[in-house]
Amino acid sequence: MSKKHYFPLLLFALLLFACQAAENTHPAVVKTNPPNIILYVEDALLMQNVPGDPTAVFNQRTGRFVRQLPAGRLSANGQTYLAANPQQGHTLIEQYQPHQADPVISFKANDKADVSAISANGQWAVLTINSTSEFKNLAKPVTVIQLLDLETGELSEAIPLTGSFEVEGIDNLGHSVYLIEHLPEMGNGNHYRVRLFDARDYLLDPNPIRDKRFLDEVMAGYAWGTATDPQGRWLTTLYVNTLSNQAFIHALNLKDGWALCLALPSDVEHLDHLRYYALTLSPDGNVVLAVNPLLGTVTEINLDDPSQQKTTSFDPVITPLTDTFQENMPPEWLLSTAISPDNQTLFFAFDQQVWRYERQTQQVSGPFAADKSIAALAVSPSNTNLLLAFYDQTMQTKAVDSTFSQTTAQK
Repeated sequence: MSKKHYFPLLLFALLLFACQAAENTHPAVVKTNPPNIILYVEDALLMQNVPGDPTAVFNQRTGRFVRQLPAGRLSANGQTYLAANPQQGHTLIEQYQPHQADPVISFKANDKADVSAISANGQWAVLTINSTSEFKNLAKPVTVIQLLDLETGELSEAIPLTGSFEVEGIDNLGHSVYLIEHLPEMGNGNHYRVRLFDARDYLLDPNPIRDKRFLDEVMAGYAWGTATDPQGRWLTTLYVNTLSNQAFIHALNLKDGWALCLALPSDVEHLDHLRYYALTLSPDGNVVLAVNPLLGTVTEINLDDPSQQKTTSFDPVITPLTDTFQENMPPEWLLSTAISPDNQTLFFAFDQQVWRYERQTQQVSGPFAADKSIAALAVSPSNTNLLLAFYDQTMQTKAVDSTFSQTTAQK
């Protein structure tokens, strides 16, 4: 079944409704790419792949589609889902709970406002105001942002920033807004630098945030996917540097305001394959795992000590199983990951195939082949069952041990 028929439902969510105690049903843990999200909302379970697209909600117990939430963003702790709903003359920033069809509260904002980032704890949102007429005739581009306190409903004044900026994230205190400043005048236009806006003093720090190990290096590349830990410490982004044909992770410490640039295994002869990395943060947020089925690699990097990096190889994907794969297809249509609650096992899927990576032994097993393209993965709290969500609005549950007992992909 072609995924292009389900574009509005590209990004899947799972919802586990409150169950009676007699049923002894427990919520599963979900972690997806991108961005990686773990979410507990009372008895509800929600999963979303790419921010800014619609999210489908399922009843995990019955496996049936329930509803679709509008395009929006989910906080890394899973407590807050925000969507921008344009109205005549203004925009409503609507806050949802996954188990409810209607927003629980709405905030009135500029008619060109959109949600660009939300803090991991779900208290702060950064809005970007597009097409601001008063700045159109200036020599340099101007980016306008606003901060929204979701606890009080207080919306800051519009903040114009001279330059071409993209909001990267905001810390849990609402003090630091991290921005990607694009530098089109440099090189071939893919150069950038990370800037810090101090929301307390309304000041843009003139000094870019750089990896202290490479202070003189100008960053260049295109962003392809992100992963954030629920505590709000790390925001990791996959970049592909087309000048050096190198994939790397830009790891931004949201709490303390510093960054790391971490090189990943790269195939210089197949640049397009570098887009097919999926990033996952361990539950404690200390380790980032990067898997690439087309390269056949799983890489673990300790963010507290980047020298602790290890890579495991497995048989790469040569020919996709179905005709849904196209070279120009967005990677997020094909890739998904889930890490077990005990932090020991990473599951990852590409199209119809699923692998298992054991962190302790660095062993990869699989692939197990599903009968249709996989939209998302989840792991049960017992670490024994793997949940598969599909693009045709169905789900399956697989026992981990029996599913992977006879398969191996290790090189």
